[in-house]
Amino acid sequence: DMKAQKIQPTPQTLQAILRALSGNGDTVTMEAVMKEAGEQVQLTVSHFHSLLRACLKSNDVDRALMAMSEIRASGVSPDLPCYTMLLSILHRAGQAKQEQIDSLLRHMEAEGVERDSVFSEVLFTSSLGCDQRDALHRVQSLPRDVLERGAKVLADIEATGQELSQLTQRLAVKLREALALASPQEQQSQQSQQSQQSQQSQ
Repeated sequence: DMKAQKIQPTPQTLQAILRALSGNGDTVTMEAVMKEAGEQVQLTVSHFHSLLRACLKSNDVDRALMAMSEIRASGVSPDLPCYTMLLSILHRAGQAKQEQIDSLLRHMEAEGVERDSVFSEVLFTSSLGCDQRDALHRVQSLPRDVLERGAKVLADIEATGQELSQLTQRLAVKLREALALASPQEQQSQQSQQSQQSQQSQ
């Protein structure tokens, strides 16, 4: 530890140590280092960036969610890289459920964090439930409700004028093609189901 090695922590030395540890996804050691150093230096959002990168490396969802809580508890507001990494962690772990995404977006709005194209592309991919390259091959077999959710996210992104990567643009074309291929029978079936649900709710 830093005491044993007689390292006097500063924000810069702590960042260097955390950056080195994050490459191995060693969140346990990073937690210990941050706890020890936090008694002597003020933790910044950059320190938590390193911890979230380690969580991304190790697919540690629980630790990532704890890190976001700790950021706020330390008096620092999570920034866009924090939210981008958290969404990526949830997505990779297969835990980017709609309610979690909605909660994340509400926190961003409340804290005045604006999305950029990188975040938006992760959000779009998360809405489809698979990574971009996989989605390119699977998009036509995805359930219609998933396609519609992805199309809505895509429309919101395009409305902001953000520039999308070529891969995302290709995926967007395939998604719209898949939606256009819906058969009249499928549409009638969905309308019938919606009608039945409406009658039951009444």
